[in-house]
Amino acid sequence: MKKNMVFPALILAAALALSGCSGKNPDSSSPAASSGPAVSAKSAVSQDAPGSGAASPAPSEASSAAGPQGGSVSQNEPVRSIQTDDAEFGAKFKKNPIDKQYLAEMENAVSNTDMVKVSEKYAGVWQKEITYAYDSLKKALQAEPGKWKTIETDQQAWESGKDAALQKIASDAEAAGGSLGLVDAASNAMNFYRDRAAKLYGELYAVNKNYTYLYQKS
Repeated sequence: MKKNMVFPALILAAALALSGCSGKNPDSSSPAASSGPAVSAKSAVSQDAPGSGAASPAPSEASSAAGPQGGSVSQNEPVRSIQTDDAEFGAKFKKNPIDKQYLAEMENAVSNTDMVKVSEKYAGVWQKEITYAYDSLKKALQAEPGKWKTIETDQQAWESGKDAALQKIASDAEAAGGSLGLVDAASNAMNFYRDRAAKLYGELYAVNKNYTYLYQKS
């Protein structure tokens, strides 16, 4: 698995800078690279006043856990439901501590900029979970090289399609326009990594039902 993970901040900020979709913001012509893995909140999102009533983004169930693209936004669900054939794993993953903290921080976000920052933060958290789950699988399947090879090949394919998937998320935000489009983009980038982590943890659950998350160990 590649150790150097591409942050969607660079991809999304670059795409939005070229398109000029954030042209109403005087600072958006030269967005600074964010340390988080989504759009740059300071340069690409217009500031909202506290209490402006901006709704928290709620990605839909449109794409699968292994899907390469973020889904559209729905007002019915705060985080995207994963697709799995294992109901027990689905129930376990639904209780993961990362989503719980993400929702708590999103609830306290008072502006679109704040929402983008929260999604950027948890995109980074899920990237680390991908690495952790992948490494845990590698150790767990040492005695089953055939199964490990399948997972390794699948991960390589995901890595190869990652840049294109993140660029698609950026272009969708460009088409939507405005700061809410960027909120959706940041949320979808976060879900892109969350979906992949869920896929790997589903594989890990098959060999270790008592697996834990890196987030719990931090």
